[in-house]
Amino acid sequence: MNPFGNGHSGPPGPADDDPPAPPDLLRAYLALAIQVGAPAYNGGDHRGCFEVYACTARMLLRSIEAMTAGKAEFRSTLEACAVEVDQQV
Repeated sequence: MNPFGNGHSGPPGPADDDPPAPPDLLRAYLALAIQVGAPAYNGGDHRGCFEVYACTARMLLRSIEAMTAGKAEFRSTLEACAVEVDQQV
């Protein structure tokens, strides 16, 4: 499955004629993170799952420059998750 919907295995690049709208791109990155993170978690790699989601969150945080009000809350939530003890381990 290609969550980017561009006929390629990765996100749209300069060669793509019609890049997706930003919300579609955000959804695609989240879908890709879930495709990688969920199997990692289900396979017992809880830290690996966290790293996939945290990396995606950091990438999206840098991408969302216009939404400054939500940025602070998003950042503080990410930081809180990074230090939370996983009860499943």
